[in-house]
Amino acid sequence: MIHLGFYEFAPRRVACRRDLCVTCAAPRLAEGRRFWRVLHLWFIPLAPAGWITRWYCRTCGEETEKGRPSRRGIFFLGAGGGLLIAAIGAALLRHPDEPHGWIMLLSGLALAGVLVFAATRPSATAYTRARAAVEPLDPTVCPLCNQPVLPGTKPTCHSCRVRVDRL
Repeated sequence: MIHLGFYEFAPRRVACRRDLCVTCAAPRLAEGRRFWRVLHLWFIPLAPAGWITRWYCRTCGEETEKGRPSRRGIFFLGAGGGLLIAAIGAALLRHPDEPHGWIMLLSGLALAGVLVFAATRPSATAYTRARAAVEPLDPTVCPLCNQPVLPGTKPTCHSCRVRVDRL
């Protein structure tokens, strides 16, 4: 059994924004924590994987996007793959000695149909609409320390050194 994963070093609070928390099922203040990720094998660090920022709810402490529905583009990309499998199966039907053509054709069409259905179901689109309805933060006052924010293209709080994102 291979034990492969990522270590996350040096967590640091770098930003805040109002976001839709899936765990709380409501708009909440979220803080962005930045980590240095390192790939490890059997607990031995191998290669740096770069910086990553994750958003955590200030109310429940969970990641704001933990357990959220998959993006619709992913479903449509998979449906395109299903149609490609179906096209290969249809091409194999021209050769009578190849028995796998029908299997590929039918399974490709079934995969495409299921993924298009999943992409258009209400729960996948309801998350997108609910997140778009979240009211953005006021970029003039830091919500973490109530100090004035330095104006600019990326408003930053001078006292707690976090970026105030509008979403």
